[in-house]
Amino acid sequence: MSERGRTLRLFVAAYPPVTTVQHLQTLRAQLLASGLRVVPDKQVHLTLHFIGPTLPGDLDAIAEGVRASCSGIHPFSLRPIAIRTLPGSGEPRVLAAETDAPEAVMKLHGRLAHRLAGAPLPDPSRRYLPHLTLARLFPGGQPPRLDEPISCDPFAVERVWLMRSVLKPGGAEHAPLEAFRLDGGLDRQPAP
Repeated sequence: MSERGRTLRLFVAAYPPVTTVQHLQTLRAQLLASGLRVVPDKQVHLTLHFIGPTLPGDLDAIAEGVRASCSGIHPFSLRPIAIRTLPGSGEPRVLAAETDAPEAVMKLHGRLAHRLAGAPLPDPSRRYLPHLTLARLFPGGQPPRLDEPISCDPFAVERVWLMRSVLKPGGAEHAPLEAFRLDGGLDRQPAP
């Protein structure tokens, strides 16, 4: 990386297939179509862990932490179950597709938080809510609260990505750094 000394804004994510994203965006448009900035289809993802600002020199250790976190966790399926506004209290900021929470995704999230943030294993009272952000709501727009059950086929999660996020005036741009198979190996797959 040529940005020695500058921080990289990192996160770990899983990506649904394009057909799932298109189905969810269609459902989103039926429920709420105005007062929001839609997330581009290619950027719709499940954040497994937000790492935040990281020095480029720490990238190898971060990648090793992701690989170790994936070790022993087998591919799993996620099923989008509802479209809802988040957070659950206060002014809504995003419109998201909540997914079910199979044990594997919760375990992976906990491992990533423990290894990459040095955090204790997650507190059950502050439960991780697996979701795919579909749109960001404009502040002060008084959007309605939504929590609508949906019908959507499950999708397989076989790999996770270490991603870089660059904040721009029009929204964040994401770039893949590395992909990891859920059995713990490095994966040389094309970018999501």
